[in-house]
Amino acid sequence: MKEHFPLVKAIQEKRALYKEEFLKKIGESENDLLTYTGFLTHCADLSGQIKPYDISSEWSKRVSKEFSAQYEEEKKLGLPLSPFMAGLDSIHNIAKQEIGFIRGIIKPMWVECNECMNGEIKHLIENIERNSEEWAKVLANHQ
Repeated sequence: MKEHFPLVKAIQEKRALYKEEFLKKIGESENDLLTYTGFLTHCADLSGQIKPYDISSEWSKRVSKEFSAQYEEEKKLGLPLSPFMAGLDSIHNIAKQEIGFIRGIIKPMWVECNECMNGEIKHLIENIERNSEEWAKVLANHQ
């Protein structure tokens, strides 16, 4: 994840440079092509929230369970703890984390991906927005 923001920024800059010719021009340079394929791979890796809520929420819960187990193992072994992995045994905390992750990481990245594809994946952005709304409902119901 440490390369997330630089990668999204690099794509934004290339899209601004190439404008309407982005999809044609991005493949002309090997470096650009590597950046773009890296971006698409990163999007695919973080694609859970583009799915409908019933599917994406199940994956969120599974990842949260894995993070909780990792946190406990790190604590047991005396390793440096990953604070964002703490407390994910509570649906309230999972909802808070998912909302922040969607708004701060997922949606901006996928909006950029949609722009790169001339709006062809707008329906995925709509799923992301619905998922954020659903997690907000979960949070409100588990205060």
